[in-house]
Amino acid sequence: MDSVTPEQRDKSLVHAKLLSGALWEASAVLIDQLFEDISELRTLVHITRQDIASSLVLSGLPPRHAEKYDVRFAQRFLVIATDMTGALVRGWTHPSCVAQELAVRCLLEQVEVIQDLYGLDLAEGWRGRLEERMLEDTDSEMLYQNAMDGFEGDVELNMQLGLAPMGLKDWFEPFNDTFVH
Repeated sequence: MDSVTPEQRDKSLVHAKLLSGALWEASAVLIDQLFEDISELRTLVHITRQDIASSLVLSGLPPRHAEKYDVRFAQRFLVIATDMTGALVRGWTHPSCVAQELAVRCLLEQVEVIQDLYGLDLAEGWRGRLEERMLEDTDSEMLYQNAMDGFEGDVELNMQLGLAPMGLKDWFEPFNDTFVH
């Protein structure tokens, strides 16, 4: 069994503190940017894919549903994201719905922006390790894959594969008896 040197332990602690701070900052930025997205959507008469593609946070969601990301959707996503970021403080629990899984992905994207912006020396492979701990599975990744277009509408197939319902209308529905805001 390899023993950890004091230098390795110190470096690991620095990486953990940097990542913790980056997550904290990313959560504040994520919420602020969602408010900005909502404000921008309210000025639009008709929301297009291009409007969503140029948004701050909603652009990080599966693009095939972009024309359906209206003000009401963005407000609901803000509540889900706020609850998710609050879990970083009160004690992490796995996401309670597909929308919250997507909010975790948006949060991790924002951490990457902060890492680049401030030149943070985060541990190698930090994102993969966080995804393993923060998400029970990676089923929601299929929503981003063009080859999987339409799978979310096949409820029978989703059940056979053991997936939660992935249709846009189901994103805010709880996976089980958990409470979803």
